[in-house]
Amino acid sequence: MSRRPSRSSSSRPRPVVPPTPPTVAATHPAYGLACLAAFACVIASVMFRMYDLDVWQHLAFGRVMASLGEVPRTQLWMWPEHGAGNANPSWGFSWLLWPFWELGGVWGLAAWRVLTTALVGALVWATARRLGTRGIPALLVLVVCGLVIRTRSQARPETLALVWLAAVPFVLHAVRHPARRDAALVAIALAWANSHLSWWWGPLLVLLHALPLGRSAVTRRDGVRLALVALAMVAVAFVNPWGAELVVRPWRFVSEWRHDPFLAGISELQPFDVGANLTNGLLALLVGWPLLAFVRARRLGVDLA
Repeated sequence: MSRRPSRSSSSRPRPVVPPTPPTVAATHPAYGLACLAAFACVIASVMFRMYDLDVWQHLAFGRVMASLGEVPRTQLWMWPEHGAGNANPSWGFSWLLWPFWELGGVWGLAAWRVLTTALVGALVWATARRLGTRGIPALLVLVVCGLVIRTRSQARPETLALVWLAAVPFVLHAVRHPARRDAALVAIALAWANSHLSWWWGPLLVLLHALPLGRSAVTRRDGVRLALVALAMVAVAFVNPWGAELVVRPWRFVSEWRHDPFLAGISELQPFDVGANLTNGLLALLVGWPLLAFVRARRLGVDLA
């Protein structure tokens, strides 16, 4: 009497797993040379002649702070408004930039551009490594991002804001100790609010990392903790020489100032211009970023943050 063959797991067809593409080890000399070449390209992209005239306003404010030993809160430069209140949301940037000019002049400003650009690149790359980025092709993405950054790489407050923007996800993924992580995020928020109007991006990024958490009791607890940290980052933003006036300025621009004819003439506040961004890598980034996110989602799952 013949037996029917049992349908064991060994007889079932196994799913075809695509081979993992080979990657170069981080300790390999070729990988080190590729990293050096990528960072050299990013730094070289910002080494062009400075043309932004706003730098003199920031340096003048920094010089006054250095001479007075305090942050001036009144208008000192224009006679019709002399003595009136003058809130400067970028005073922290001016305070940090002035020593570079005092010690090195134009070369000092160039050093500021190189230092901040390299720091942003290092923080972004370190965060990407923490998230599993491997292989030399990822360095190409870093270079493209550098081409986009170069359009705002003058000695302006944005260069410092980009450092804070890159530091927040780095702290979220690199600092494992919750108390140290939370303290670092609040410290970044304090520095950010005193150097650029984009301070609200910090709490927003933390909230984005808190939202996907909720699959277990531990992750829910951590998500609530991150949400409380985001609230603390908003609260600490009020610790500045002008208090609430600096905190609400981004919303005042959205509701009132963006319709002002004087502000409407500022180039960086204009609508997106495709023709002006054909050669700086921004279009490639706008198209490639969603595609890379889609490929990553198919391989590893959707990551809302």
